[in-house]
Amino acid sequence: MIVEGLEHYYRARAIERNEQPQRWNRGSSMGYCPRRLAYQKLGVKGDLLTPRRLSIFDDGNFYDAQLKKDLVSALGGRLILNTKIPSCVIEGQEITRTPDFLIIDDTIGLGEIKSMSNFAFERALDGEIDIAYCCQAWTYTVGNNLNPIVFVCVRKETRHICEVIFDRNAKDIVVTQRYGGDPLELAREDPMLIAEISSPFDESVEQRVRSTIKAVLGATISDLPAGVRAVEPETVSVQGKAKAEEAAKLYGPGVQSGSWWKFETGRQIAGFPCSYCPFVRRGHGCLDADLEIKDRKPMWIIPSQAKEEAEAA
Repeated sequence: MIVEGLEHYYRARAIERNEQPQRWNRGSSMGYCPRRLAYQKLGVKGDLLTPRRLSIFDDGNFYDAQLKKDLVSALGGRLILNTKIPSCVIEGQEITRTPDFLIIDDTIGLGEIKSMSNFAFERALDGEIDIAYCCQAWTYTVGNNLNPIVFVCVRKETRHICEVIFDRNAKDIVVTQRYGGDPLELAREDPMLIAEISSPFDESVEQRVRSTIKAVLGATISDLPAGVRAVEPETVSVQGKAKAEEAAKLYGPGVQSGSWWKFETGRQIAGFPCSYCPFVRRGHGCLDADLEIKDRKPMWIIPSQAKEEAEAA
């Protein structure tokens, strides 16, 4: 089978990737969970990437490479690829920095290309920048005068773009929507660039990066830093009064929104980013979660105390 052979190829690559030394001290990792980075520093191996997820990473890499070429063609000498900047030292730890490109306008800045989910892209359009990007942008400014730091954020599903500009001179977050955000005009013109977001550096980001590095440097297998622990209640939704009454017998009172009702099951599940962490699995990480399938979707369930006690007996 052709696709079966492709799957075996991806699985072999995932195993090879997992066996390679993990570099936690990268600027792009400084917004990650301290416990995840500690596992990497200590050489603890997480779950393998699945063939599908590895394929998704490949798609992103292919698009990234092509977009870089197109940017050079479009901007000429204003944009330079593969420019290395020196590592910086934060809290006594060397942090490597590998931006995607150098941008030369009135000043000299750095650029990154980021693929985003629909959710992350919509947040960016509201001026809410993912903390991981903020942390990476800040590390790029340490020990130099490069400004601004530009993130070209690509919506994976539609290839729309929003350009996030971290500017040392900016005082407030300013979101400039193309065509005023008018849906009809946007549909007619169908531009790639949807919005430009100019953002100052959040002063709290520096402290977050520094505390993360200190936590990882002090980590041992017996003394790991606290993780993000993105845990949320599991819920079920039903439509109509009759089904809501049946659900209420199982779960207790629910919350109504129109004809729909939402009920909490009493169980806890891993939310983002923990649900995507290679260390989320039971016996493997800080949440010790069990994988279940619900409505054909994978879900990481956090065991209850009662279940833990029963299994230990």
